[in-house]
Amino acid sequence: MNFTSFKLPLCLMFALCLSAKSVAAPIAVTGGDTFVQIDVNVMRSIGLSIDSVSGADLLTMPGFIAFGMNSQAADPATTFVFDSENFSPVSGAIQHTGSITFGGTPIGVVTLGDFEFSDYNSDPAGASRLVLRNTLFEDEVNNFPIFDLAPVGGGPSETSLSYDDDSLSTDGPILVSPELAAFLGQPALAGAVAGSAKISAQAVIVPEPSSLALALLAFVGVSVIIARQ
Repeated sequence: MNFTSFKLPLCLMFALCLSAKSVAAPIAVTGGDTFVQIDVNVMRSIGLSIDSVSGADLLTMPGFIAFGMNSQAADPATTFVFDSENFSPVSGAIQHTGSITFGGTPIGVVTLGDFEFSDYNSDPAGASRLVLRNTLFEDEVNNFPIFDLAPVGGGPSETSLSYDDDSLSTDGPILVSPELAAFLGQPALAGAVAGSAKISAQAVIVPEPSSLALALLAFVGVSVIIARQ
């Protein structure tokens, strides 16, 4: 077989590879850890205290807690997927195991946890925000966001964001959510800095049907051409 015989299959494979690479691929989180440091002074100023932590690691610094992410095979499963080029849009959620028991709430001691990290939409206008939401209660009405992540950006009061084909990292302040502020009977607290959170996750590229179809087409095309030689 001479160079001319190879020319068409090679061109076909090259063109299909370029087409596949031009499409942004979704990336799925597979596991990792979320580190939350709750500012105990801020909590104390609004009458809250951290009484205990369960199913998570209480680290050396006061209020510093590490929550393990659930795997894609766990129940509930981590299903968080983001765009490989622009991060947004995102879908699904990162699920965690572990809880924090707070004292001093309007209804006494309250345990919150099994936090869900997701792009939360509670605005009739369609606005959304990245949040850590409680999921412990059977009544979904009580499973509201506890903390909001500060908006993504490059400033000291914003959340830094970095990612590639096999990882996702965020680091920045956490804010008292409007829902938590309302629950505490102190709506003016909404948006107040309550500490910080850092997400360190592993990820994988999700094969898209279109990419698989292109690969199959390339394989079939090359096979047919070679068979005719």
